Amino acid sequence: MTAPPSTTDFFTGGFSFLEWLARTFPYPIQRVIARLFCEAVFWGTASLRRTLLQNLALAHPEASGFQRLRTAHRILLNYGIYFCDLFRLLHATEPPPIETFFDNLQNPETIQAALDAENGALLITPHLGNWELGMLPLGTCRGRLAAITAPIKNPSMRRIMETFRERNGIELVTLENPGEYLFMLKRLLMERRLVTLLVDRYIGGHAMQVPFFGRETTLPCGYLHLARMFEAPIVPVFVIRNPTGKYSCIAETPIYVKRTDNRERDIREALLRVTAVLEKYILLHLDQWYAFAPLQQPESALTN
Repeated sequence: MTAPPSTTDFFTGGFSFLEWLARTFPYPIQRVIARLFCEAVFWGTASLRRTLLQNLALAHPEASGFQRLRTAHRILLNYGIYFCDLFRLLHATEPPPIETFFDNLQNPETIQAALDAENGALLITPHLGNWELGMLPLGTCRGRLAAITAPIKNPSMRRIMETFRERNGIELVTLENPGEYLFMLKRLLMERRLVTLLVDRYIGGHAMQVPFFGRETTLPCGYLHLARMFEAPIVPVFVIRNPTGKYSCIAETPIYVKRTDNRERDIREALLRVTAVLEKYILLHLDQWYAFAPLQQPESALTN
């Protein structure tokens, strides 16, 4: 199965420009110029606009075509702000105070419980809000936090992300070969690490077809097999930008995968719980859902 494009594929040519923008101008001016840049990307990239509208039609079928177009437009403008805030964090010589970016941390005790888990824990999120900023509230996890990511094609972005994560004690595990995914994840859980994963897009490896916004969709499930094996908690975490311009970090109730004599049923039930919480937050914050690849349609999927 061919992996869909990453969220930065449409911005490959503009990434260096956005980075230069962050290094050159004060933050308020960055935001204005970045929004103008994303405005041009939105109207000048028909394939991107079409993909956003298709995904929004699945997620919010009750909306009119005009409403979906407005939401898709806001998604691109918000993506410009995403990059401004991301670069503001990445270019900081020291980790900034949490208050710089966050005005609301919900259920921090859930994160602490994940820290105390005997067999490690999985922190999952969709491409929603600003998931990179979620590293800040996890500052106490220095040395225990790991992030599994698809290959970052843009050299500048790869260099910046590697530098940032190394500086903050975060192990960056790049998924060059999907076949190695479970081995890497197993190693991290055996080391009692907290592993962050983006789980709303299939990029290879074990998968299962389940309803996602009412449409059978291929979603990753390899992490659920490991969570079941290690009895590790799966904590949905969402980093959402508020009208204030700052963010809320919300940790939902942990999900545990059952261990019965029917492994496939156990995995399916857990994946349905995951998709339910993803759908909830995506629908609440549709204009921060950076779904720049089509939702996967039914194909053969591995569950073993």
